[in-house]
Amino acid sequence: MKEMKRSYAFSILGFAAIGIILGTTGGQSRCYTEEVKTVRGSSLSGLVEPGTQITAAMGYYACNNIQRGDIVLYHFGGSTEPLIKIVKAIPGDEWSLRPIDPRGRLPAGQAGEDDKEIEENISHIIVNNRVLENSLGEPYRVNAKEAKLLSLYLRDYGGVIQKSAYLILGNTVSGSTDSRRFGLVSSRDILGKVLK
Repeated sequence: MKEMKRSYAFSILGFAAIGIILGTTGGQSRCYTEEVKTVRGSSLSGLVEPGTQITAAMGYYACNNIQRGDIVLYHFGGSTEPLIKIVKAIPGDEWSLRPIDPRGRLPAGQAGEDDKEIEENISHIIVNNRVLENSLGEPYRVNAKEAKLLSLYLRDYGGVIQKSAYLILGNTVSGSTDSRRFGLVSSRDILGKVLK
């Protein structure tokens, strides 16, 4: 009988320890910690303005899937602070680059011969047969240098986002430090989800 009580007490302590490790509260598992952070850059202007305080669920993706449209904090090797970006393409998505005429007159291939240089310098990102747009409905723009980098991923992976890889962008159509500058990112470098 004494042995059974000791075993029972150990089981309760074991479950309590597991609950603490997982952050179990009220029957729900919580694998993240909430941290308040201040947004420093302007790449999400229109969604999250510089100086805004956000709550981030750090470690959220240890037990949750990354979804298209999530606003995330990303560990960028060139920065001491994480970058805040939007997940625009997830594993399994088909994607490509489509050259455009930046003046918006005609799609590439329909412009005149004198527009050849323009067509080759600016592209749109196509995901699942749709032009990627920011929160204002403006299409993202990719310059020639950015297109060269992204084309490596397109070539190597046949135009499909691979497992554990993501396309993350700011909310500005050009000029943001995002996947256009550093390529597809690994899920292990996505630190957390912005909750509010």
